Amino acid sequence: ANDIGMINDVKKLAKLKGRYQDRSFFDVLLKDCAFQDNTPKLLDTLAQMIKYGTEPTEKTLILVSKAYVHTAKPWKCTEFKTLLEEDFGVEVTCRWYSSMLLEHSSLGNSKGVNSVVKRLQKDNFKPDSYFISQAMQHYLKVGDENGQKTIREMADKEESLDGTTRNSGNFLDSIVFEQLRRDEKYTELQEFAGKILKSGELDKVDSFLLAQMANYCSKNNKPNGVNIIWNEIKKRKEEIP
Repeated sequence: ANDIGMINDVKKLAKLKGRYQDRSFFDVLLKDCAFQDNTPKLLDTLAQMIKYGTEPTEKTLILVSKAYVHTAKPWKCTEFKTLLEEDFGVEVTCRWYSSMLLEHSSLGNSKGVNSVVKRLQKDNFKPDSYFISQAMQHYLKVGDENGQKTIREMADKEESLDGTTRNSGNFLDSIVFEQLRRDEKYTELQEFAGKILKSGELDKVDSFLLAQMANYCSKNNKPNGVNIIWNEIKKRKEEIP
């Protein structure tokens, strides 16, 4: 990988061993170039990739971007994204933003997570449920209330997520509920569930969150909670024509 002239020989060897795949082969080389922060070699490898009749994809962008995140040069992710979009017509989806967010989060870099959220907003990009959930989980883990507020506001702007009619507020409540359960913050969890059950607006809560709360109430000997939820479920069954 250190000598671009060896690519052809390596390709032939890989083909003989039955392990050769054009795109994945070059994706690995490009990722290695990014880890080494060697831009000239990266561009040279990209040129070789095109020469062999293989074009980069969003997966290429994601692999290279992750490498740049690890080398503490996240701005190069955006530069590479622009290059692939403008020169190669690569269509970037929310998957790229989500992968960058997860990479920063895995490194414990909240500043990096914030930058990805701001980048998505600046690009006027529509978030999907996966991006929303991963961002919310990160902010819950680190206790960043401002971040949680930002994600709630972002989700509330969407009439639906991923083309579903699922209420965005309930979707986030489901994430909060599950994170509190995982973190074993039972006092906060009880308060959170109690607030929803006593809100008088249980008809606005989606079935997934109802199931989460019913499961919790059942396991923790909360018969009143189970009864409230069961009555709501029976109402919904009666309303189905």
